[in-house]
Amino acid sequence: MNTQDKTELMRILVQKKDLLTQMLGLTKQIETELLEDRIEAFQEVIKARQSLISQGDALYEAERAFNAGSDAAVLAAKQDIRSIVAQMLELDEKNTTLARQKLDSYRAQIRRLNQTKKGVGAYTRPMDQDNAYFIDANN
Repeated sequence: MNTQDKTELMRILVQKKDLLTQMLGLTKQIETELLEDRIEAFQEVIKARQSLISQGDALYEAERAFNAGSDAAVLAAKQDIRSIVAQMLELDEKNTTLARQKLDSYRAQIRRLNQTKKGVGAYTRPMDQDNAYFIDANN
């Protein structure tokens, strides 16, 4: 690998590492938003993270154009990137579990509200006296 290619690859790897570090921060923020039940903020963080993912995809494609070989600096940069990705995967798994728990909790609340609404509706409906009929079973 010549010096110019190595310099360009290192520039791409540094950008990729910075991008992944930002994504790691957003992943941590997702956990905070879920724990504090701030759904709107959660959605905004997800959108921001998605835009970073698309930028990362472009960097990945640019990185694939180079053959790193066994250069120590390049391998060290790639190892740093792998460790950040591993941290993000661990947090994503934790966040997914937390999101599922929140979703199940919201579903249970909605079910309880619907049941309460049905019960309240059954006792509060006035009976229409004009259309009521009495059938005497003895006659």
